[in-house]
Amino acid sequence: MNDTTFLQRLFSTVLCSVLLAGCGGPANRGPVWTATGTVTHQGDPVTEGTVVFLHADGGYAASAALDSEGKYTMQSGDRGKPAGAYRVSVVPAEVPFEPTDVDDQPPPPANPENIPQQYRDPNTSGLTADVKPGENTFDFALD
Repeated sequence: MNDTTFLQRLFSTVLCSVLLAGCGGPANRGPVWTATGTVTHQGDPVTEGTVVFLHADGGYAASAALDSEGKYTMQSGDRGKPAGAYRVSVVPAEVPFEPTDVDDQPPPPANPENIPQQYRDPNTSGLTADVKPGENTFDFALD
């Protein structure tokens, strides 16, 4: 290999390394945030379902399942969903479907009474969260 070819390959390798280092590095990540809280209905924990945060600008969403105490934890991830205003909804858990026969039809989605219909849509729930970088706590009472 002659000196010109070696220098061209070296330059190409260095250039690719620099370009790849710039893609997906810390400069491209938004601020990381965590949201935790509890969802209740008439004072009792809502133990099945999902809390969904929809960014006010519409382009970003984050969600987390409720646990047996009505608690949830969600993170923006290492790419970072933006902090800011979010509309919030609480949606019922899906009913698992395990077919036992070719003619079986999936059951309709769960319709738990402890998640009133208005809270299932971020446009009608009235629930909001002003997410800041770092740790956030948002409790939601579905009354």
